[in-house]
Amino acid sequence: MGKFWMAALLLLGAWCGMAGELVGRVVHIADGDTVTVLDAAKTQHRIRLLDIDAPESKQAFGQKSKAYLASLIAGKEVRVESSSRDKYRRVLGTIFLGETNVNLKMVEAGLAWRYVHSKNPVYGKAEAEARAARKGLWADPHAVNPSEFRKAARKAARRAKEGASPDKK
Repeated sequence: MGKFWMAALLLLGAWCGMAGELVGRVVHIADGDTVTVLDAAKTQHRIRLLDIDAPESKQAFGQKSKAYLASLIAGKEVRVESSSRDKYRRVLGTIFLGETNVNLKMVEAGLAWRYVHSKNPVYGKAEAEARAARKGLWADPHAVNPSEFRKAARKAARRAKEGASPDKK
């Protein structure tokens, strides 16, 4: 195999990310679905919790979602089963504290949605049960999915940018 193809394969492998398992201590909670884990080699890994979508920080229940996730895993050693990386280079993974699936706990508590493209039926079932019990964000009959919240924020930002015309002199 030529040098070009070997380099291309190595780059593709690095871009696709790591598939497997990572063990480390949770050193930062960014929000209800993104954390940083420090492994034994002192390498930080930004982890995006797979199969869930938590409210944005400025969205209703965003801070409660982050606080709940922190109460579960902040400062603790976790195991991350990873599948790939997202477009922001975060590891996409399921976090386990012992045998507890932390991603699933977030949905069960009503502090995250099942990610719209998730193919894992366990998350859909957990979301349906949390909705029925009106847990967490489901206490609000008009809860807004984070993807819709982000879309509305982008639209508002575009409108603001279009409305702000530079001074012409």
